[in-house]
Amino acid sequence: MNLEEEYSVEIEAIPPYNFELTLRKPAGWWWSTPYEDFKKDTCWSVTRFNNKLLGLKLHSIGTINKPQIQCTLYSRTKMNIGKKQAITRILKRALKTEEDLSEFYKLSQKDLILRAVAKDLYGMHTVGWPELFPALILAVTLQMASMKRSNQMMNLLTAKYGDQASFDGKTIR
Repeated sequence: MNLEEEYSVEIEAIPPYNFELTLRKPAGWWWSTPYEDFKKDTCWSVTRFNNKLLGLKLHSIGTINKPQIQCTLYSRTKMNIGKKQAITRILKRALKTEEDLSEFYKLSQKDLILRAVAKDLYGMHTVGWPELFPALILAVTLQMASMKRSNQMMNLLTAKYGDQASFDGKTIR
C-alpha cells in the first residue's frame, strides 16, 4: 500500500531524552514493529490509527538535553485537523516525550547499581503505545519462550496478518 499524503509535526520532549535508546533498546527490541528501519537519528515504522495504516518517519533534530523530534506521518488520504491532533497526542504518549524522569535520576544517585544504570542508559524512556492488542501479542509471544522463539512467533504473526506500507522510499511491514 502506497502512503503518499504527508503531515509533519515537531515534538519536544522533557529532558533528558535519548532518541536512539528510546526507539532502539540495547537488547535489540524495536519501538513499534520488528520490521521498522532504524538508522542513526531516524526511524521508519508503521502503525494503525482508527484502523488506517500510517507510515511514520521519526527524526531526532535535538540533543539529549534539548530533545526535539521531527515526525512525518504518511497516509493514503488527507487527515483533518482533528485526526492530526489525535495522532500527535498518541505519538507523544508512545514516544514518552512528556515523561519526567528527574525523580528517578535523583533517586539513582543514592544507589550504586542504579547510578551505573542511569549513567549507561541516560535519557532512555520506556515505550508507551496506548493500544491493548500489541501489548497482548507481545505478552503472548514472550511468555516462557526464548528470544529466538519469541522472534519466530512475531515473524510468523506479522507475515500472516501484517500489512506492508511504502512511503518515503521505504517499504515497512
